Amino acid sequence: MGQMYKINPFLVWLTKYSAKVGKEPVPRLEALYDKSLGMGSFYAYNAGVLGAAAGIYLGQSLLLTVALAIATLASLGFLWNMANIFRR
Repeated sequence: MGQMYKINPFLVWLTKYSAKVGKEPVPRLEALYDKSLGMGSFYAYNAGVLGAAAGIYLGQSLLLTVALAIATLASLGFLWNMANIFRR
């Protein structure tokens, strides 16, 4: 996830805005995505993976289900941010 937040905004910025530098205002790389959504997705995904591992280890299907739901929602947040980067 972290690498994608470094590489994708740079590639989009380079493609769409590099020719406009000095001629008109261009957005900063950080402006291409929602940083708080990215951080939230990162922490939620890690919590979901750890929770899923604990659910498997403890044999708790409810814990496993909840943890995987959290990881899925975190993945959707990540995908939303990536889509916003590429829509610019």
